[in-house]
Amino acid sequence: MNRKGFTLLELLAVVVVLAIVALISIPIISSVIKKAKEGSAQDSVYGYIDSIEKSVAIGAVDSTKGIKVPSDNVLDMADMDDVIILESVNIKGTKPEYAELTFEKSKVKTAGFCMDGFNFEYVNRKVEKSNTDYCANANVEEVNIKNSEITFNGNNGNVILMPGDEINLDIEVKVKDNNSVTPEIILEPADTTVITLTDSKITANGLGMATVYVKAGIRYKKIEVNVINNSILGYLEVHNYGETGEYEDSITVNGVTYNAHVYNYKGNQEWADNKTFGDDSDIGTDSTNATKMVIVKVDGDLTIGSGVTVLPKYTNYGGPKGFLLYVTGTLTNNGTIDNSHGAKAAGQAVYLWENSVYTSDDDRFEVVPAAGGAGGSLCTSTGDGVSNAGKPGTGRRTGGGGTGVARGRNSKASAGSAGTSYSGGTGSGSACTENEKSNTSGSGGSNGGAGGAGSKDSTAGCSKVGGVGNATPATVLGTISSSTLQSPTNGTGGLLIIYANNIINNASALITALGHNSGKTSYRLNPSALAGGSSGGGSINIFYKSGYINNNTSANNGISAKGGAMSPGGAGGAGTVTIGSIATGTFVKNS
Repeated sequence: MNRKGFTLLELLAVVVVLAIVALISIPIISSVIKKAKEGSAQDSVYGYIDSIEKSVAIGAVDSTKGIKVPSDNVLDMADMDDVIILESVNIKGTKPEYAELTFEKSKVKTAGFCMDGFNFEYVNRKVEKSNTDYCANANVEEVNIKNSEITFNGNNGNVILMPGDEINLDIEVKVKDNNSVTPEIILEPADTTVITLTDSKITANGLGMATVYVKAGIRYKKIEVNVINNSILGYLEVHNYGETGEYEDSITVNGVTYNAHVYNYKGNQEWADNKTFGDDSDIGTDSTNATKMVIVKVDGDLTIGSGVTVLPKYTNYGGPKGFLLYVTGTLTNNGTIDNSHGAKAAGQAVYLWENSVYTSDDDRFEVVPAAGGAGGSLCTSTGDGVSNAGKPGTGRRTGGGGTGVARGRNSKASAGSAGTSYSGGTGSGSACTENEKSNTSGSGGSNGGAGGAGSKDSTAGCSKVGGVGNATPATVLGTISSSTLQSPTNGTGGLLIIYANNIINNASALITALGHNSGKTSYRLNPSALAGGSSGGGSINIFYKSGYINNNTSANNGISAKGGAMSPGGAGGAGTVTIGSIATGTFVKNS
């Protein structure tokens, strides 16, 4: 009888044979794989040593392109400084998880490695397996800091803080074999003048730089903490925008945020042609306010040529929320630096500089207050023309807007507006009436808005004269026989900030943030009878460290923030000019 298939006994015999083959072959195969992996790791050690020695040789000629062996002739990954040196070497192939090397005459004399999980030692120019467990030093695979405000390039990070800022470090440690490792956080040097380290929290104290290391096993992260002056100028002092170009930035100082359109220049500059900075996105429109401060930063010296004007872009709706020129070297001005077009925007406190020595919060900051000088008050005519001037600015403030003329019994010229940190005040319109008819002009627009509208009754022998502001052009409306019309200008004094290490303002050079004149018309052939209110002057703030020379001997030494004036309309209040040194960290005003 023919047999179909195998008996159970025969199948069991086959299984047993296969199991025996597996028991014999798997260790052999595993051993072959391990040997191959170990051989590859051993080759990587040779490659690593070769790269290190080449870098040492290059470093002896040019330390910027190679490494320098420390005076103790030891490089050990257990030392953070040594890790920094070793990681600067460009290694082809696999890097060790751990390495310690000793040197003699720029060559590696002895070394121990954990390479791809294998322990090796290097003696007499040979790499061999080692009984020393170097891999025990490499249980930590990675240390990560997940704070978004810290910028890392490899293991090296940096963060800019201002006094009082705090950061809780978000640390992640990846460890082999699920081991638990508590990271060590080290402040070097252990001086709390700049920062305080409490557990994983960094608190900024005073100006300067400190280094924090987060270390677990042989892995680390190095964080350079730069505590800067809590001000716009302090921020610009340390912030590196990189190459020449335009940048958008957001600067937060003392809880106030300033959006900025930045023009960055690397190297010395000589400007022989007019320069206008900013674009339509920075300034207001009929329905929107200005959005940004325009900042020009020159990393080097800047010379402005004779006849050259440097200013921000503006339209009938004003300019940006301040114009700041920051020069790290010497600023030589032979032309004009101007911001005579304030912004259509609500004012903010503008924190220019934080003094290192102060007696109270009132003198802690060099600040342009959010509100400027008051506008001229409403005036009512009893027949003759009357007007009120805007109030001058004090303490870095802009000037207020003037009141237009009220002429004719019961005519009323509304108030000019107050200045803001970004704009001098706007003027109100004129009011003209006859036969004791009541008539009231428009007020100056708030927050650097439109000038007030002029007003007249239907029988009055005068024209409507608007006040000066931004947003819409001030106009003189209508004419009468033999009248003399004088067109108004448009704009308000703006915020102008200048910093340089040295400032030289030469004989013909000007620095201006001027208010603007109203329009003017006649009243029954009286050529000086009617005018709107003029706008207030701006705020000029000049800072320097090493030196300041002004060779301009003209009125105000060529530096002016005066308000507009058009008699008999109310003049715009004068703005402010403040010049001083911050060499000591505390602002010292020029006498």
